[in-house]
Amino acid sequence: PSRIGGPAGSAAQAALCSEGIAMTANVNRCDTLEGTVETTEVLGDAYRVHCAWSDRQVVVKTDANGPPSGTVSLSYDPLDLQVFQ
Repeated sequence: PSRIGGPAGSAAQAALCSEGIAMTANVNRCDTLEGTVETTEVLGDAYRVHCAWSDRQVVVKTDANGPPSGTVSLSYDPLDLQVFQ
């Protein structure tokens, strides 16, 4: 938060468009969230995946070879975050 104008340790809210979230295999990145797959929808050559993360629903489109299930890693570009204080 000190980089966005608030004192270190203060709370902030962030928003991210669902188009900016992708499924990734690299769970050691700092820009990765851990989500739990709730449902999947077939979109022809892709899947729309509905995940639970921190009491929120996150929807991600992926071209995985099969329907994802269980715990998945969701990554985003930190430059796409909109931060609010």
